[in-house]
Amino acid sequence: AVHLSWSPVIGAASYEVCKLGEKYMDSIGVTTITSFIAEDTNTVSSSWFSVRALGDNGARGRRVIAIERETGSFNCYPTDAMMVAIPTAGWGLFQADLMNLSAVAVSVEIRNSGTEDIINPTLKFQLDNNAVVAEGYAGTIDPDSTVLYLFSETIDISSVGTYNLKAWVDYAPDQNSANDSLEIPMEVIDGITVSFGYEQNFDSWTKCVSAPICELYTCDLEGGWYNLTNDVYDQHDWRTYSGPTPTGQTGPSTDHTTGTSTGQYLYMEPSTFCLDKEAIINTPCVDLRNGVSPTLTLWYHAWGADIGEFHVDLFDGSEVIGDIVPPILGNQGDEWKELEVDLSPWNGQVVALRFRGITSCGQKGDFAIDDFAIADITATDPAWQGLTNRLRVYPNPASGEVTISLTGAGEQSYILHIIDLFGRDVITKQLTTPHGNLIEQVSISALPAGIYLVQLVGDTEAYQTKLTIR
Repeated sequence: AVHLSWSPVIGAASYEVCKLGEKYMDSIGVTTITSFIAEDTNTVSSSWFSVRALGDNGARGRRVIAIERETGSFNCYPTDAMMVAIPTAGWGLFQADLMNLSAVAVSVEIRNSGTEDIINPTLKFQLDNNAVVAEGYAGTIDPDSTVLYLFSETIDISSVGTYNLKAWVDYAPDQNSANDSLEIPMEVIDGITVSFGYEQNFDSWTKCVSAPICELYTCDLEGGWYNLTNDVYDQHDWRTYSGPTPTGQTGPSTDHTTGTSTGQYLYMEPSTFCLDKEAIINTPCVDLRNGVSPTLTLWYHAWGADIGEFHVDLFDGSEVIGDIVPPILGNQGDEWKELEVDLSPWNGQVVALRFRGITSCGQKGDFAIDDFAIADITATDPAWQGLTNRLRVYPNPASGEVTISLTGAGEQSYILHIIDLFGRDVITKQLTTPHGNLIEQVSISALPAGIYLVQLVGDTEAYQTKLTIR
């Protein structure tokens, strides 16, 4: 058998694997994952294989250039249990300020890289020189499949310092011991914690260079934000930058906050040496205690033919939850767009967030982010909560002046509240509704850029929506 694997294609629903027949490439199977085991018992002559992406509605990509399996046998292990990842340790940098790290869960990913079933393997881990923890996985791991196992035992990393977590699979029939274990360092620092009303636009940070040298360059971030260590947890850094990015037909020309070439943002530089590589940012811890409906907002710019992927993960003090919002994949157009993430499932907790960017296969993939904010969008009394779509605030985003309108306002008065992320009433105004219509121009020129809540409170009903000021 031949084990084939490839990088994921953005937007692919499945993949068709082909093998060269007497004259043409023949389809030998379809899979929804990025690997395939092809039956090929001929070791006397070479074979050629290729793969193509399949999309929705019958879309078919071009086959990649075929690769040759040379004659003979090599790396053939019918029984091969592989330790793929330790997601907990992969978080890398933990900030202990207000987060309880005394009972952190340990999970591992195990892959069957052979052609025979793996049945009931024993999984083990060890933190530093502490006692080895061993637990049995009850079940069968099919060939070319991966399982995630959560240990019942936890680890205590509540003290500031460095730790080393080792995990391995113990399976007597295993024929390849070279991939049975992983050992990953972890660092715990005091760190800082932010809460509702926190905003970060990166404008005061030291600008980094755009040199296309991938992991050889380190960009130091500020204010409790950290690029993870290259060649340990990822392969390159996000860069603090301003103005157009160096590569044409990709990246923003201005930041989102000010809309100027002097305002700063963070971006990934994929040019030349940084293709198909990951860059990870850890944010400060976020205190969601005493919240009602906590929300993360972030603006992103994903323009270019080679835009890769952007993921948002969360650590809740015990385990890592990947992709708490659907990832952003591929070209989204030459404009800043808002990403809103509901943090309500973790309301009342202290959590950590990280952003994972993965470059694609070309240089036109400068993905950028700006204007990170944590808000608590507090609802009004549901007994007299009106329909949000009756309240309009435009333009939005805005600067200078906005128009507030409400359809079907009726013969009553309203109080307009514009509230910042700290819950402060920054504008309060009495509004009337002549002839049952409400339309009002409101100056916002004195307000700084950021996210605001607009509320209209009447005698018997209330309405609210969000406003972004640039």
